[in-house]
Amino acid sequence: MLKKFNQFFHLPINRIDMDFTPFIANVNGKILQVMQATDDNIPDLLVLEEQVYSGHTP
Repeated sequence: MLKKFNQFFHLPINRIDMDFTPFIANVNGKILQVMQATDDNIPDLLVLEEQVYSGHTP
């Protein structure tokens, strides 16, 4: 999808170097690990997106 939008925004196709430090948060008694996503996380992120939007396209 980035390739599609690159023609409009002239973004580099390679990875964007984001300075991000993973962290752990306690939200309403639940422990959450926040980290930068990788390509391996895409299937899980798609499942999460489907659940959040009740199967509709966001």
